Amino acid sequence: MSGDAYCLDTNGGTSGTGSKIVLFPHDEVPEGASFEDIEPYRLEIALPLTEFLSRFADQSLIDRAKYK
Repeated sequence: MSGDAYCLDTNGGTSGTGSKIVLFPHDEVPEGASFEDIEPYRLEIALPLTEFLSRFADQSLIDRAKYK
């Protein structure tokens, strides 16, 4: 696993099943960046949390962040 951050995307809306799990490259996104600044780095991993946990358990979880 890398040092990149998995996050609950509370800005992207939900489809009634919870927030999407996304991955961001921590070294590319500056502190205080706006949503528009970080959007190009956003990589959707799973929806909902149960899918994320299932992928984690079977080791099929994406662990490489998206770089510009």
